[in-house]
Amino acid sequence: MLLSELGFPPRLSVDRVSARIPTQEQYRALKLPGGLPVLRALRVVYSDDERPIEVTVMVMAGHLYELQYEFTAD
Repeated sequence: MLLSELGFPPRLSVDRVSARIPTQEQYRALKLPGGLPVLRALRVVYSDDERPIEVTVMVMAGHLYELQYEFTAD
């Protein structure tokens, strides 16, 4: 990965996911059936010292995706 080679290795990835009504543009681009929400995912990847090194925004058809979360008890 280029960022790792430049001294910014990924250490933590944080996703924030929300569901909402799509915009008209998203409705057309995703070819959504009527009345379905979209999922919006904001992903921030952090390197050392909590420095953000990558940000991604994704919008997905809500009826086509499933989210899975895993937690460990510390």
